[in-house]
Amino acid sequence: MPEQDKYNTGQKLWYLVVILGGLLMGMTGLVMWFGRGTVSAGLFVWCVFLHSAAAVLMTAFTLVHIYLAVMHPLMKAGPDSMRFGYMPEEYLEHHHSKYYKELKAKWE
Repeated sequence: MPEQDKYNTGQKLWYLVVILGGLLMGMTGLVMWFGRGTVSAGLFVWCVFLHSAAAVLMTAFTLVHIYLAVMHPLMKAGPDSMRFGYMPEEYLEHHHSKYYKELKAKWE
């Protein structure tokens, strides 16, 4: 696994999908809701397509996120760290090695 910072690549992708997908769904949803009959048919169809595509992408990422958080045996320390405020050093070293090295340098 390549060295990861405080937030690993999966966490960064999750953030982007939630923010960008939410904005896209919000904008297209508003056009579909309030623009019906006032916007062109082509724009309306594109809004429906983009809204649906964002929903599918966000649903897929949500299912993967739930699987990794709840069921994946190597990720158990992640949800535990959110609940209890503690992350085992081995987990931190393996999943966030770049960040771990920065912290270790501060401790020494």
